[in-house]
Amino acid sequence: MLAAAKAKMLRACEVDPSCDCAYYNLGSWSFNRGEYASAIEQCDSAIEHACTQTELCEYMSLKMMAVAYRDASAMLSSGK
Repeated sequence: MLAAAKAKMLRACEVDPSCDCAYYNLGSWSFNRGEYASAIEQCDSAIEHACTQTELCEYMSLKMMAVAYRDASAMLSSGK
């Protein structure tokens, strides 16, 4: 069921490449699965197509959180 939802979000991005909410949802999906590089990439696409300040702030917040988690994971795995 979750794979089908992800497939629909990917399809939404194909049909409307400026669909910022689909990119954001994919970024959130990736973040929640610990796929931080993908989350950052999807957030970049959402940021590129954001229409309002509120959307932009939300998308940037998720991106910054994904960057922080990615970097913290790398630091912890390397022993700092």
